[in-house]
Amino acid sequence: MSRVWAKFVINAQLSTLIGLAHGGVGLKHVTKGMVEELDIPLPSLPEQHRIAAILDQADTLRTKRREALAQLDSLTQSIFIEMFGDPVTNPLKIKVVQLSEITTRITDGVHQKPNYTEDGVPFISVKDITSGVLKFNSCKFISLDDHKKYTKRCKAEYLDILYTKVGATYGRPALVNTDKEFSLYVSVCLIKPDRKLVDSFFLCAALGNAAIKNQADRRIKGIGVPDLHLDQIQKLLIPLPNLIEQRKFAERIAAVQNQINLHRAALTELDTLFASLQHRAFRGEL
Repeated sequence: MSRVWAKFVINAQLSTLIGLAHGGVGLKHVTKGMVEELDIPLPSLPEQHRIAAILDQADTLRTKRREALAQLDSLTQSIFIEMFGDPVTNPLKIKVVQLSEITTRITDGVHQKPNYTEDGVPFISVKDITSGVLKFNSCKFISLDDHKKYTKRCKAEYLDILYTKVGATYGRPALVNTDKEFSLYVSVCLIKPDRKLVDSFFLCAALGNAAIKNQADRRIKGIGVPDLHLDQIQKLLIPLPNLIEQRKFAERIAAVQNQINLHRAALTELDTLFASLQHRAFRGEL
């Protein structure tokens, strides 16, 4: 069996093993017998090389898209530093304020575990924003009645900012770029910018800057599970240039975001194509 073919076979069988895994105490496990019983397709060596070359080419395209996305993601912070300097050294002597001074509210989601439903209103937790983007593809759901109850206290709106506050991925912001209704869990902080003072795109980028993350690191509480308390988030020090400069930054970021959206859409298509090629290859249809 060729090495490249073996790599794709192993990767393709992982999802099968995960589906068969037994539930242990806290973790699922795969037995030796499960591995031994897997059916491994084994076409002739020349056919393995031919199919592996097709899959490898498709996988290379996916890798390049991911690399491009990583570069674009870092570009936001590069533009921030270019326009406003390093927040630590503050070479441009930009005014610095506490986060509470430029927001109308800083709160968090519901503190009780909700009753989940098969569908309904999206219920967002830390895992749905750790990438820096608000995603609904793997979130849980709650009833409309519960959503109405929870949002009396904490309702996210377009151009608010979500901020992870509990767990290993604390200190990551994500802009609310949708009018879609959703509720929040306690692990997510909701930040409502005062639009008269600060641009949401600017503030989201500032919160994602390493200098602000370092402040969060020093303010973290909790033994075992990190927990960034609301009063500590309120005290985060944020550089505040004038609104004209903030909006210039937002315009540049919008252009970058358009490119990010195009690359993400293309990556989704490539992932779908790769899965289809794998399926056809192991059914002998490629």
